[in-house]
Amino acid sequence: MPARPRTPLVVALAVAAPVLAACQRPTPLVTLVADGQSYDTQATAFTTNGKERDLGRRVPVVLVKPGDRVGIDVDRTIAKGTWVASIDVPGQQGQLGQQAVTEAHDSHYESFIMPTATSDGQRLPAGEQFTLRVTVTKGETGRTDDRTGQWVFRLKVAA
Repeated sequence: MPARPRTPLVVALAVAAPVLAACQRPTPLVTLVADGQSYDTQATAFTTNGKERDLGRRVPVVLVKPGDRVGIDVDRTIAKGTWVASIDVPGQQGQLGQQAVTEAHDSHYESFIMPTATSDGQRLPAGEQFTLRVTVTKGETGRTDDRTGQWVFRLKVAA
C-alpha cells in the first residue's frame, strides 16, 4: 500500500496553529437568578497577569420586579478572591450613582432585594433599565498578576 501524501495535513496544521493560538480560555461565569430564571454571562472585562482585556460581550437583560430577591452566584475561582455587586440607580436630578447591593466578600453566593424606589424616593418606573456590575476587586492571592474582572447584567423593571 503506497504512503499517503502528508501535504494536506501539514497545510491544515499550519493554518490552524495561528487560529488556535488566538483562542483564549473563557472567563469564569457569573449567574444571576431572578423570578425563578437564571442567566449566565462571562466577563465583559478581564485582567490576568496585569493585562486587561475588553471582551465586548453581549450583556443579558433580566426582568426583575421591585422588592424581589435577586441572587448572584459566582464561579468558585472568583469566590477565592473578593467581589462586590453594585447597581446604577437614578438619584437627585436624574443623576446616576452606583449603589453597592452586596458587601465585598469571598463566598460564592449572595442576594439582594431589588430597590423599589430611587434614592430621592421616586417609584421605579416599569421598563426602566439599570446596570448591575459584579466586580472582582482582589484576586485570590492579592498580587498584581491575579485574575480580576467585571461581569455586567441589565436589570429591566417589570410592571
